[in-house]
Amino acid sequence: MKRNIVSLVIGVSFLVILVTGILMYFQPFQTPIAALHTTFGLLFLIGALFHIWNNLKPLKKYATDRKSKLVLSKPFLSIIPVLCAIAYFTYFGIFGFNSIYDWGNKYRSQQLGKELISKDFEFITLTKPIGDYTIELEGKKGDSFKYPMFAAWAEDTLGNYIKTVYVSNTIGTSIYAFKKGVKGQHIIRRPSGLPVWAHRRNIIAEDGLMIPLGKAPDLDGYTGATPLKDFVIQSQTDLDQYSAINIFFEVNQSYDWNEYYSKDRFPNDSIYTKLGQSGQPSLVFGTRIDFRSLKNKKSYVLRPMGHGHHSGANGTLYKDLTNITTAFNIVERFIITIYDKKSLK
Repeated sequence: MKRNIVSLVIGVSFLVILVTGILMYFQPFQTPIAALHTTFGLLFLIGALFHIWNNLKPLKKYATDRKSKLVLSKPFLSIIPVLCAIAYFTYFGIFGFNSIYDWGNKYRSQQLGKELISKDFEFITLTKPIGDYTIELEGKKGDSFKYPMFAAWAEDTLGNYIKTVYVSNTIGTSIYAFKKGVKGQHIIRRPSGLPVWAHRRNIIAEDGLMIPLGKAPDLDGYTGATPLKDFVIQSQTDLDQYSAINIFFEVNQSYDWNEYYSKDRFPNDSIYTKLGQSGQPSLVFGTRIDFRSLKNKKSYVLRPMGHGHHSGANGTLYKDLTNITTAFNIVERFIITIYDKKSLK
């Protein structure tokens, strides 16, 4: 192809790519702008290939060095590691190389009234549960997030327990992978872990505690890994016999003492003092889901409802949250989304 035509195609394509690239960086996504950027990017690529073909000899001279014994020229060899380093740092986000990209995403989201959240989510899918409804529990970890335990369950509108839809493996079996730094399967009983869920479930274990001991038939398929970062837990259930339900999510974390819930706060409570790890009590979040309005509203924010007993002595949901501090920062927010099979088609 003639050099002048190739040069014009490359020049015009570069200008269009430049302008549309700037627009795409500062403005929310628009299909016409993106289409122009993609089309002229392809034209630029084709033009570049013809440019390389038309200038193959001089490009070879730039890349080689006849005077030295090197196969490739020193300028060519020096630029390759620099470009590779830039690509590596940008791809993995090292030394803030992707900060420009992140700022653009945040700026565009603000124009739409959205909050940019991390894409680094941990997805936990419970494969055994079956039913007509898919439940997604999304959580964004907070500043105090350190190996918490979770349980989510459903109740009818009268407060009657229906079923568990997710529980962390550790509290759902009392089997832990570590005990005082020693690896292996260890049975550790923590009645103060998630007492509201445990008492609502209302099944007494062999040792008289309400939390499960070993595998429990009613929790088969609903126990899953404990998330270690921002997470989405996906489960399924059959709840079509209810017009509305209440969904609760209980979270707790050991060793998170504060000024009120100190190590010596309850000296006569053997569980709280002897275990020495209770800290602040569990927090319970909840919301009501109306199945009759799923077409219009599928996502719900779970709000703080109260806390459990500090040592798990009962399943009361205490509404006074005055003495709870950093426990609120374990998870920054909970969102539940529920779909039926029809809406997923």
